[in-house]
Amino acid sequence: MIRRLVDSTRWRFIACVVVSNLLSGLVSAFVWLPLASRFWEADKTLGPWIPMLLSILLAIPISSFISRGGLTKEQQAEYLDFIVEESERLSKLASNVLLISRYENQKLVAEQTDYDLDEQIRTSVLRLESQWAPRGLIFELDLPRLPYRNNSEMMEHVWTNLISNAVKFSRDGGAIFISGTQETGRIIVTVRDEGAGIRPQDLGHIFDKFYQGDSSRVSVGNGLGLALVHRIVELSGGSITAESTLGKGSTFRLELPVHSTA
Repeated sequence: MIRRLVDSTRWRFIACVVVSNLLSGLVSAFVWLPLASRFWEADKTLGPWIPMLLSILLAIPISSFISRGGLTKEQQAEYLDFIVEESERLSKLASNVLLISRYENQKLVAEQTDYDLDEQIRTSVLRLESQWAPRGLIFELDLPRLPYRNNSEMMEHVWTNLISNAVKFSRDGGAIFISGTQETGRIIVTVRDEGAGIRPQDLGHIFDKFYQGDSSRVSVGNGLGLALVHRIVELSGGSITAESTLGKGSTFRLELPVHSTA
């Protein structure tokens, strides 16, 4: 009886899920973070290769598991879909770890250009359409022209993470509000959702690396997105704050100097 249970495809799948998540946690905690920091300082050309090499190492036992006999084509397709999703999650984790390491060691913002911040935010919303459109989410944008000077590629990470975060925790059919104003020497942008909200005990830690708060958030992120946003805003000479009410949603407020720290 026990042997049948162990050999069943159901328990193989559960084992795959458990092992994949354990590997993800171990790699993020003990491998990627120290390796990324060391390689980035020693040789910036090696940094981008770290996630690929680790992904190959992780893929070897998983691909071996799939290639074994005893699985139908439908089961193999199901497992492969799962592995693709987990691979994408691990890839995002690796990218965020490298970015965190890079910007934590950076003191000045290089390659600054003049551009319209409002257009960058709109573009970020459109790029994430595949995430929010199928769920019937609506975006309400109140963005006048916002001339800005900074590293545009760096700031894209801010909007991608904030908007993606709002989408993840919004209810289907809900709305996300993004507004911007320009005052003397600064730009203020708010991103508000009508989602699940954040517990008061978690609110003070949401910008900490790898912090995910309650267990409902563990499966939808890696605890690095907001830490990356905070560091980039800080590096740009600005500030970010968050307010939230359980069951009603969250609001993130950014204040950015029109001309970033040189």
